[in-house]
Amino acid sequence: MCKLLRHNEKIIWNDVCNKSWEWMKASMTCLPVLVVLSWNVKFHVHTNASHFALGVMLGQNLDNAIDKPIY
Repeated sequence: MCKLLRHNEKIIWNDVCNKSWEWMKASMTCLPVLVVLSWNVKFHVHTNASHFALGVMLGQNLDNAIDKPIY
């Protein structure tokens, strides 16, 4: 699917793209990705910027692995 984001790339949606899309939707909406706010743990702000957008995520590291977004 990363090839679809390239400049001047012809978009051809096939079964591989569809399978990747379904996997991404399932991964981003399942419970282990998001965490419940805990006031006893430090907050971390993650930012990302490009020429046309800005993204920000407020996260916490509850299991000493990686920061996860708070819902």
